[in-house]
Amino acid sequence: MSLKKQTVYITLGGNEGKVDETFFETLQWIECLLGKVVKTSSIYQTQAWGPIPQADYLNMALVFQTTFSPVMVLQTLLKIESILGRKRKERYGPRTIDIDIIFYGKQKIKHPQLTIPHPELTSRNFVLIPLNEIAPDFCDPNNQLTVRQMLNNNKQDVLEVKLWKKL
Repeated sequence: MSLKKQTVYITLGGNEGKVDETFFETLQWIECLLGKVVKTSSIYQTQAWGPIPQADYLNMALVFQTTFSPVMVLQTLLKIESILGRKRKERYGPRTIDIDIIFYGKQKIKHPQLTIPHPELTSRNFVLIPLNEIAPDFCDPNNQLTVRQMLNNNKQDVLEVKLWKKL
């Protein structure tokens, strides 16, 4: 039985290796394993979040359509991270690629492995700024705010996010 096609919003981040090339490879893997990528943001450079001193990150957001369940999407994205060299050493540590599911359609999901919408979405400009570029009017099913409103309301995150490469 096939599931109804869902629109999935994810973000990519990384600060080790040739991150922009890793992003391109990630897009290819998503299209091969999960479904058609329908929109991508530009790539942004962001100061590292968290307690570990490290290089700036590159971040971007993208939208794809899939018939896979949220948990299957997560498992596939974790597999893609592994294929692309992700080693899970320490929380907030440097990484080649980090893929986060932000929204899965308009669904609210609480699963032992997965919470959607992403629980830290509203306090992270490195997520909100790229997402705002591609989906400013998308409404978060938890708080009923659009991405644009969440970005405008976010006073917690003062780290600099700047355009690195327009796509």
